[in-house]
Order: sequence, then structure tokens, then C-alpha cells
Amino acid sequence: MTTDTPKQYRAIRGIDANADTLVGVLRARARAHPERPLYKFLKRARDVERSLTFGGLDERARAIAASIQETAEPGDCAAVICPNDLSFIEAFMGCQYAGVIPVPVPAFNSMQSLERLRRVLGTVAPTCVVTTSAIDERLTANADRLPELRTAPRLCVDETPDHDWVRWSPPEIAGSDLAFLQFTSGSVSDPKGVMISHGNILHNLEMLQVVFRHTDESRIVCWLPFFHDWGLIGGLLQPIYSGIESILYDPFEFVRKPRSWLETISRFGATVSGAPNFAYDQCIETMAAEDCVDLDLSSWEVAIVGAEPIRAETLDRFSKKFATCGFRRESFITSYGLAETTLIVTGGDRDAAPRTIAIDRAGLEGGRVEVAANPDDPTAVRLVGCGQVLLDQQVRIVNENATPCADMEIGEIWVAGPSVAQGYWRSGSSGSHEPAEQGEANQIQFTTTLPDIPNTRFLPTGDQGFFHENELYVTGRIKDLIIVSGRNLYPEDIERVAREADPILRRGKGAAFSVNVAGVEQYVVAHEADFDKEDEGDAAIEAIRSAVTSATGVTPWAIALVNAGGIPRTSSGKVRRQAARQMFLANELPCQRIWHSQSSRSNH
Repeated sequence: MTTDTPKQYRAIRGIDANADTLVGVLRARARAHPERPLYKFLKRARDVERSLTFGGLDERARAIAASIQETAEPGDCAAVICPNDLSFIEAFMGCQYAGVIPVPVPAFNSMQSLERLRRVLGTVAPTCVVTTSAIDERLTANADRLPELRTAPRLCVDETPDHDWVRWSPPEIAGSDLAFLQFTSGSVSDPKGVMISHGNILHNLEMLQVVFRHTDESRIVCWLPFFHDWGLIGGLLQPIYSGIESILYDPFEFVRKPRSWLETISRFGATVSGAPNFAYDQCIETMAAEDCVDLDLSSWEVAIVGAEPIRAETLDRFSKKFATCGFRRESFITSYGLAETTLIVTGGDRDAAPRTIAIDRAGLEGGRVEVAANPDDPTAVRLVGCGQVLLDQQVRIVNENATPCADMEIGEIWVAGPSVAQGYWRSGSSGSHEPAEQGEANQIQFTTTLPDIPNTRFLPTGDQGFFHENELYVTGRIKDLIIVSGRNLYPEDIERVAREADPILRRGKGAAFSVNVAGVEQYVVAHEADFDKEDEGDAAIEAIRSAVTSATGVTPWAIALVNAGGIPRTSSGKVRRQAARQMFLANELPCQRIWHSQSSRSNH
């Protein structure tokens, strides 16, 4: 699907070919069709609580920007702490219209979100806070826990009058200026603030347009968190760029009732919607046959899967279960991306079902890609392709000697192109906060070169994978790789085998990680489980031990059954394997039972 770089962004060519910032795009859309629906926000995933048109968002953004301009200068940072509703996009675009850099963080509604908020504020000292009156009360009540916000003025968007737009003074904004900071999920380290320019985001939005081929009839359904790249870019910014409508509702509603996602797609005739692999699993597991009777998914043309390992079994089961509702396997579009590349890097073919390949597990453990003689052999590993390189991005697979790999050879995924971010944000030495173009992390992470193209700066992603027939296949994170007796064991593979071992294991709630035992690397399998009787736990442990030992040829050093919610995850739902490892070693993982290969089972 590789295409040439468009001279202008095609999605906005007929609106304003010179628009090179988010502000320029929204202003052009508002001028062209001010009354066209842009967002509908659903209360409890059912009734429409509030709507916004393109013209309405433009006016609200100007009104909020006028207030922001009273306390912040262009180039300053503003913490956007809003619920997952339309107040968030008003605050975000208000910052854009003020020339201020928005820093989206979770709404303060739990201790987990408080911890993430503190970590973000430890990196970025915001000049002001853009929030709502309800959250402002919670921030005030917890001021002692958030000393970073004591001096920052707060603006509540729900108290900003609509007519304030007349006070707005348009700032000078260029495509090279920073559009926002988006923090990484922190699955293998502390979250980092990625600097996304207007040029980065518009280029990535154009790539999404190329993959999804939005038309005036397209309609998105999104419940993903807005403070993460997929929810923000795919659910909120893509509709502005492509001129289409987005139906939105709160992530907690999906957690409470996964069927709400499919109900919303059916009700509004949505053409585009997506989520990580776990969400499709949740629909499979929680919905009975009678729950599918009145669903019509025939309009769903683009079902995006990404953000975490994609399971071939999930695509198989979902396609089979919801075929009677009109869902087509060809609707699946797989993708690969990361915060440091704005969002997407590769994407699948809209006209074909995702590609899969079955490879020999022993070869994979030896760092080789060998097609399995029998794809149905239980020792084979089925990998799902993540699509092809888009537009003018460059993706190379590189070995440990920084030499490009051949086709079907595993190495680190390196990316170059206009969507690669400007670097990480860091604290200045004097206590101020400024972009760190010269920082060591930036030099390593964003300015690496290859001998054959020394003038091209690549981003080493930390992910491993390989190419086969121009399709990218991702095998896992380098930092999570488990090396036992010279064999490369991929935690995703171990977790996949373990979760199928016993019905009491909570699907997608496991973590495999390495530990050092007397100078020898071993591995541990920890998995959340629901059981009442002791023998049920014993049986599950034995099932896990047997399954993973049979699959890998290496017996785990320990197996831990963990309380529900005990496996640490990022705010976007990714397993934090290194955090789980640290908790296990510190005896802090909330285990119900632990089995060690060198001892009998014991309570923990």
C-alpha cells in the first residue's frame, strides 16, 4: 500500500490547501460547513448528551483560547485535565487556538490517575490548567498531593461563556511548532512526554485517511481514552481532519458492558471503529448468542486492531461469532504504531482480511523465522501481520550491529519519516521545563542513522519484528524478551499459551517475565484467576505448567495465581511486565497461590 507523498494533504485539499496546523484545518472546516455534525457524546452509551458541529467547536475553541491567553503565552504548556467527554476536545482545541501546548492527562477520578498525573507534572510544569468545575473541586480537595499545581491558574471550560470568542486574538502558529505533548503508556518504563508538532500530526492524520479511505458518509464510534494517542487522534482529531462525524462515549461504559460498543456501532450505522485486541476478546467472552440477535454490524467497514499484540485466534473467533450480525472478516484492519511516531506506522489493506503466518516456535526461539510445515501444529506460532508501510515513512528491520536485516530475519524495528516526533520533553537544569533537543535520550532515540543512508534519522522503537512480502510482523518488546538456556522466549507467546490452559484464568490478564536465580535466568508466569476451591487453583497451576512447558520446552521457575486486578497495567490497558516482575521479587504481587519448580505449591 506504499504511496507517494501528496503535494498537499488530500483530505483538506478542497478545503484549504495551505492549512498546515490543527487550527488551520478546523477553521477551514468551520468556514466550509459550519453546521455539519462533528461529535455526538452519549450518556451511558445510549442517549445523546451533547453534540458539536464544526462551527460550534470553532467558536468554543476561540472562546476558551481567549481566556487561556490571559494567563499563558504561545509555547507555554497547559495541563488538560478533563472528563472523557466533549469538554476535553473543547479544552484541547482551546489550547491550540491560544498557541499553547496542551498536555492531556487522565481526569482525576482514582488513585491510579492521580499517580499518572503526578508523574506527568513531574516532567512538565504547566503554566495553567484547563479543566472543568467538577474536577477543579477534586484538585482543590487534594492540593496537598499535587504541589505542582498550587501556583498554576485554572480555567474551567464549562464556565467559559460562548460569546467570549470575540476576544480571541489569533496567534502566529507554524507547522513546525509543537501541537501537543502525548505521554507514552509506560509499559516498560516511566511515561515520557513525546513532542508532537503540527506537521507530525497532520502527516499522521493523512496516513489514517489513506488507510481508512473516509468519505462524507463515514462515521466513527470511539470509547477509547482521549488522553491516549488512539482516542485523541483516531476519535477526536481524525474527524476534524477528514470532515466526518464521531460518536463518542466513556471508556468505563465499555468496561461495564462490552456489548455497548457493538450496540452503538449498530445503532448509528458506524463505518469505522477500533480497539486493542482485548476489547474484541471481551465481546466474545461476555456476549451470549441472544445478545447478538438485534445487532446489525453490516455497516462496519473498518474494524481497527492495534496497540497491543494481535491474536489470530481473536480475529477468528470474533469473525465467526458475529458473522450472523453482518460482520465481515475483511473489515479487520491491523496496524502498528507508537506514541513516538504520533500514532500509526503501518496499516493493513482495507480490501482484504489481515495476513497471518505460522512459524516454527523452535526457530523463533533461536531468532529465526521458519514457516511451519503444518500451520495447525500446536508447536507453531501464528502471527498476524500489521500491514504495510504508508506514504513516505521508512521502516527498517535492524540487527544488533545496526545492519539492516533481510526479509524473514528478526531485528529491531526502526522508523523514519514526517510522523516521527520531535523528541522527548524533559526538565531544565534550572527548574524550568523546555524541549530537550540535545538530551541524551533524544540523541539515541530520535537521531540514530544507518550506514547506507547516513542523512536519514531513524527512531529505534524497542520493538522486534520482521518483514515478509512487504508485510510487517511484530514479535515483541526487546526489554521484555526472556532468554533461557540461549533460547529466546517471547512473553506474549507464553501468556497466550497460559491463558488457554484453564477456564478460571482471566483472559488477557497474565504476565510472563524473567528472574535471575543463582546467576541463571529463569522465567515466571503470573496470571489473574477467579476460583473458590483450593483444588481449582492447584489444577490451574498444573495446567499452566504443562501447557507452557510443552510449548516452549522450558519449565517455568514459578507460577503465580494473582487476585483480580493484581497484574499491573498502563492506563491504556497494556501489561506492565517489568512492574509485575518488580512486585513479584518484592513480594508485593497480590498472589493467591504460588508454585515453584524447586518446591511444592504454597500459599503466598
